[in-house]
Amino acid sequence: MILALVHRIEQLEDENLKLLALDLNQFPEAILQEEMFKLEEKVIADKDKYFGDLIKTYKTLEHKEKLQAIQAKLKEEGADHEAIMKEISEHVKRGS
Repeated sequence: MILALVHRIEQLEDENLKLLALDLNQFPEAILQEEMFKLEEKVIADKDKYFGDLIKTYKTLEHKEKLQAIQAKLKEEGADHEAIMKEISEHVKRGS
């Protein structure tokens, strides 16, 4: 992200903004990767838990979106409310 910002600033015409840009030659790729790794270790102490939480969050959001899509069917003209309510109930059971 920082590198993208630096590249973007370098593309700008305003000389004042160009002064803010970093000289990437001062920071070889190996140094940048090492610093990113250190930052990652500080932010993500337990990677297994972190990725487990990410997956759980994704599945929860996916479940919620599917439930909202099913609920939206209730508003459709001529919708079979009984069948839709059964589908909602089954979806909620699967998500629990």
